[in-house]
Amino acid sequence: NPNTSITDSINNWSIDSIHSGQINDTAGVMNGPNFGLTPGIHIGYVIDKNGCVASDTVMITEPDPLTVVIQDTATVYSYCTGTNSAYLYSIASGGIEPYNYVWSDPLGQTTQWADDLMAGTYTVVVLDDNGCSASDTRVIDTVTNSMDASTAVTNISCFGLFDGSTLVDNVWGAVPLTNTGNLAVDYDYSWTGPNGYTAHQQQINFLYAGNYGVTITDSNNCSITIYTDVQEPDLLSYTLYDITGETCYGSCNGSISVDVNGGTSPYYWDEDMLGNSPFTNPISLVNDSLILDLCNGDYDIYVTDENDCIGTVVWGGVWQATIDSGFVVSVSAPNITQSPSCYNSNDGHANVFWWDQNPLFTYTWETLNGDVVDIGTHTTILSGGDYNLVAHYADSANFGQIYTACDATVQFNMPSPSQILANESIVTIACYGDANGSISLVPSGGSGSNYTYQWDTTTSVPNGSTNSSINGLQEATYTVTITDGDGCTETIDYPLIEPDPLTNDFNPIVNASCNGDNDGSIKANISGGTPIYSYSWSPSGGNNQTANSLTAGNYTVTVTDSRSCTESFDITITEPDAIISGVEPNAFYGNDATGTISYNISCNGLSDGSAIVNLGGGTAPYTFSWTTGGFDQLETGMPAGTHTVTVTDNQGCYEDMDITLVEPDLLIVNGTSTGNYTPFPGGFDISCKGLNDGECYADPTGGVPGTPGYMYSWSGPIGGQISNLDEITNLYVGTYSITVTDANECTTSQTFILTEPTDYFIAETHLVNYAGAAVSPVTADFQDNTISVDQYDYTFYWPIGDSIDVINVTNLTDFQELSFMEIGENEVYIKVQNMNSGCIDDTTFIIEVQGIPEIHNVFTPNGDGTNDYFDFGEFAMKEIDVSIYNRWGEMVINWQDSNHQWDGRGIDGQDLPEGVYYYVLIATGEDGYDYQKKGSITLLR
Repeated sequence: NPNTSITDSINNWSIDSIHSGQINDTAGVMNGPNFGLTPGIHIGYVIDKNGCVASDTVMITEPDPLTVVIQDTATVYSYCTGTNSAYLYSIASGGIEPYNYVWSDPLGQTTQWADDLMAGTYTVVVLDDNGCSASDTRVIDTVTNSMDASTAVTNISCFGLFDGSTLVDNVWGAVPLTNTGNLAVDYDYSWTGPNGYTAHQQQINFLYAGNYGVTITDSNNCSITIYTDVQEPDLLSYTLYDITGETCYGSCNGSISVDVNGGTSPYYWDEDMLGNSPFTNPISLVNDSLILDLCNGDYDIYVTDENDCIGTVVWGGVWQATIDSGFVVSVSAPNITQSPSCYNSNDGHANVFWWDQNPLFTYTWETLNGDVVDIGTHTTILSGGDYNLVAHYADSANFGQIYTACDATVQFNMPSPSQILANESIVTIACYGDANGSISLVPSGGSGSNYTYQWDTTTSVPNGSTNSSINGLQEATYTVTITDGDGCTETIDYPLIEPDPLTNDFNPIVNASCNGDNDGSIKANISGGTPIYSYSWSPSGGNNQTANSLTAGNYTVTVTDSRSCTESFDITITEPDAIISGVEPNAFYGNDATGTISYNISCNGLSDGSAIVNLGGGTAPYTFSWTTGGFDQLETGMPAGTHTVTVTDNQGCYEDMDITLVEPDLLIVNGTSTGNYTPFPGGFDISCKGLNDGECYADPTGGVPGTPGYMYSWSGPIGGQISNLDEITNLYVGTYSITVTDANECTTSQTFILTEPTDYFIAETHLVNYAGAAVSPVTADFQDNTISVDQYDYTFYWPIGDSIDVINVTNLTDFQELSFMEIGENEVYIKVQNMNSGCIDDTTFIIEVQGIPEIHNVFTPNGDGTNDYFDFGEFAMKEIDVSIYNRWGEMVINWQDSNHQWDGRGIDGQDLPEGVYYYVLIATGEDGYDYQKKGSITLLR
């Protein structure tokens, strides 16, 4: 009690208060209560009139500081301006519960949280049960969500219409009403516009020009208002001016200038209102708005814009125009003044008649394909044939450039002498490599007489180079120039081609299918020469293109073409070697103990043998058929024994082969267990129940021992490998298994069940008067409760202090009283022996002695691992409370858990300085006994 008040008016007692070991002779209270004490240990003294003194110690404590914190992680901010959606949550600690909360919101909420708040500053004040207070403040943003939106506008197409529209195409920073992803239903919309227009859809249509506003509201009642303009184009109007006629008749290059205003470019025109809409004739922009490429005639011009709006003619404007025709261009056939001297010369002359010549025209002489031969009113380079004379119009308005649409054309013929014709007769070369060709000429045309000849070739001309005929020709190109009596010439090339050489591609060639067979064949595929071909095979084969029924050997075919040219070709028919095959094992698994027998199977009874066929002939590919069921050259999964394989090649040739595979003998453990302990009938593997004197042995045979020999793996009752030797000893009762593995990892197993005598007696005692942990000394009476099923004698070994008392069991009511002084767990071990078999059973008990031993009150918490902690070593305490104080009476640490070890640090976790500290221990034992201890502790570092 912090208010110490002790008085006795009759006996004239007095009280003095002493704090922290100091005598307060001025502030101490005499004969009354003492107020305003600080936390710590206070001592009160009482002095009677005789000067006798009595004292008592009082601990003054204080609670932890009261704090309150508004949790930022739990704060829900205001969604938008004007909404009361905010939420704050606070946590108080320290002080004395219960707590009372008061918020500074308009409602003055008094719970741990405050909700339905608008943006602003809020404070929570907490009062504990002692009236202590604490507070915390938070500011909720005015606007925490930035809401925005955008619109898409379709403007009015034509002046005066109402086909505009606008829609909200995106919303940001808002909470949808339905969250469907469809803007049309996720938000509320409120539109306003000209002339009192209102609407409530995401998109509004059929709008006149003007400004429209929309207010968008979300599920939090947050809203935003945005505006957009729906615009219309100016009135489309036009007028015509600056009309230009066509340059010449038919050129169709007239134009009309159009002054267009309003509407939406580009613009289009048409001659009447009956055509397709919109108009498709564009009005070009070339320094101005122009209608181009007009032929002569009258035009009524109508104009539309990109949106198919129809234009109106401006007040006093022009919408009709006339395109005048231009100059007429003409030309007549020319005057031919000289024909070409020879058929193939270009010295013909012609001119434009003087009355057709016009200084505004230019003239070109052209082939019928349009190639220009000459330019001007006169030409002297024409060959014989048909030509066009073209007159082109070009005036100064076009800067001397001709108007391509103003051309006039006339066709004429330039006569010339006839062409010299060779009238040749050619004899071709008969066979490849021959020189028996000839060329004979009988010319006509030209002057008609007095022809001469000049031959030229890359080879020699056997009969001279100036004759009309040449003979004995080989393959080459022969060129002759024929000159007539007027000196005109004609040059002609004569390529003489000899036949290609006779060549052969033997295909197919079918060799003999099996060794010694006569089923070979050859087909001769001839090219070159002159078809049709005839054949002659030797030494056999007949006279057809294909020779059949051939044995292996060399063959010749002689081929003759239709011009009796011949060529011989050789070919060889082969046959496969005889099928010579052997079969050998493809797997070896070691030898027997003598090294004389090799095994082809790994383990007795398995089918992991394999064999492979070695081929020496025949025709690939081969097929295989094993009596074990396989169809490959390498057969696997074979058991021991003799097996046969049949090999057939691609021609159906086959051969049978045998192979014998050997397996090892069956692997056997041959295990035994030893032990035939008596006097029990039949004997046991274990001498006494609970002992470990059993043994097991293995002496395996069969399999492939290998080097260093068999491998062993024993397992016991608790699982896992316990030995890798051939024997195991010191075994308890239970089931033991051994797995023997040979060099091929073949395994065999055997199980041993080791037995022991049955449980003929069970050592047991009964505690007569022990109820659990108690204050020392603890006395317990042990009474014999041994369970026996036979008539053998037993001896008990009781612990008497530090010695053993041997007692013969003759009376089941015998008991032994033992007393225990040492604090903690005291283990009692009692052994019972069967005097006939020597087997022993035992039992143990734990006797608990509660208490608090003497302490070692000096410790050095310096982290060196020696004497770093202080503890009381208490045992069997149901409750405990320990407080440590410094010399000023300030509590530095407290604990309430058993077996706590103090590391020299205070409540704040910091190391305390060296010095003497005081402890107060209050505890209750398991049996309800109360303990109180006070004393000092010395802390050294």
